[in-house]
Amino acid sequence: MILSNSPVGLLDVVAVAAAVVLPAALHRQIYYVISVGYGGSVVAKGALILWAYRPDTVLTQSITAATILYGLRLTGYLFMRDMLGWK
Repeated sequence: MILSNSPVGLLDVVAVAAAVVLPAALHRQIYYVISVGYGGSVVAKGALILWAYRPDTVLTQSITAATILYGLRLTGYLFMRDMLGWK
């Protein structure tokens, strides 16, 4: 099992998934929630990996940090695109 070494287990992964899916169900502009929510889920995935597995090598720390930074950049771009009407 992939989460066998994790102290958080499957319950926390389900909680993160619910935190991403539930706002989509409650918001009226579903496209906006899906696009910006995807970027947010990438940030959440990187943060969860950083917290749960505590990468110990420079390579794995760099990849995790790059995932978080990519998610932040993507979320920022998608948010600005949706707010300003960029195409």
